[in-house]
Amino acid sequence: MENKNQVTNTSEVEVLDFQTVNKVLQILSNKNLTLEQIKSREYIEAREILDNTIKALKAVDDVSKNSIKEVVKAHFLGTGENTVKTKKFNYTYKTTSTRTSFDTDSFKVDYPDLYPKYVKVSMVSDSVTIAKVKEKTNK
Repeated sequence: MENKNQVTNTSEVEVLDFQTVNKVLQILSNKNLTLEQIKSREYIEAREILDNTIKALKAVDDVSKNSIKEVVKAHFLGTGENTVKTKKFNYTYKTTSTRTSFDTDSFKVDYPDLYPKYVKVSMVSDSVTIAKVKEKTNK
């Protein structure tokens, strides 16, 4: 059985040397950033290294989790026990199930006068979205 999440290209999991990691940490952990700093080549490169490292680690994590799931599932199917315990982690297999959800959009259309009575308004903290700019490809 082939793993869809498997990291097939070893360049996806680039190993960073200690000096590079230290430099990236120093650059990105500055709490008193200026606009000029975040526009600097050094900061942009550090941010890109961090983003690529996170992406690679998430890919490895996905592969690891899928492998764990298969092992724990096999254990469950063989023994009926859905949990495997270790000193640091407990792995619990949950079988496929159904979920019931509420169709808010249909309710809004079918009962527009009732909908406002059931709307809950919550405060959302301010934030900044950091998105990597996609490189333009020449076609």
